[in-house]
Amino acid sequence: MLKDVIRQLRKLHNKTQEEVADYLRVQRATYAKYENGTNAINIDALCKLADYYNVSTDFLLQRNSKIQNDENTEFLYLYSKSPPIFKDIALTLMKKAQEYSQSDILYENSCIPVFNSGVSALPTHIAESKLQHKGDQYYEQINVGDFAVISEDDSMVMKNINKGDYVIIRPQSGVNSGEVAFVLVKDRSLIRSVFEQNGYVQLVPANNNYNVEYFNKQDDIYIIGKMINIIKIK
Repeated sequence: MLKDVIRQLRKLHNKTQEEVADYLRVQRATYAKYENGTNAINIDALCKLADYYNVSTDFLLQRNSKIQNDENTEFLYLYSKSPPIFKDIALTLMKKAQEYSQSDILYENSCIPVFNSGVSALPTHIAESKLQHKGDQYYEQINVGDFAVISEDDSMVMKNINKGDYVIIRPQSGVNSGEVAFVLVKDRSLIRSVFEQNGYVQLVPANNNYNVEYFNKQDDIYIIGKMINIIKIK
């Protein structure tokens, strides 16, 4: 419903009801009634809200199927509650998806998203030419949807991951015991071998200068994806 969409958009953009009300030139109490569905939103306010959030009025009114409406509302809610790194991944992947859908360019001539750096994308043909394990059964080729993270230290050096290497990640919520994964732990992102046993998660570095970390499955730990390959640009 419209009231749900404008509430989630406001939270997504970290705006207060008073800030949006000021933009619309109405009282905060009036705007609050828009969000709780007590007052109907007039056409002028609807158009202003579309401009404010840089979306269409069709998006605000959810003039699609019910399934799409529910998905839009759920996405906005989940996005607003997500840690910054998840927001970064979601936005970058969606932008690349738009490029794929609006272009006839073949995947091998396009780019893969790169996170945790000032670089936003890496040309796929360059990436594939520098894959370290092309013929190794334990490593895989790049597919649409994969992304890269740049290793920020030498904590996985014994897995052939050096500082500055591009680690190719395939998004998935779980990995087999011992596989290398891109993991979010509270406000930190790590590349580690993951082991699970008896309700505990063990994050193991491949460098004796770094400590093994243990977590309860109920802790704020999320597996974002598994490593499928490594790119060494230098």
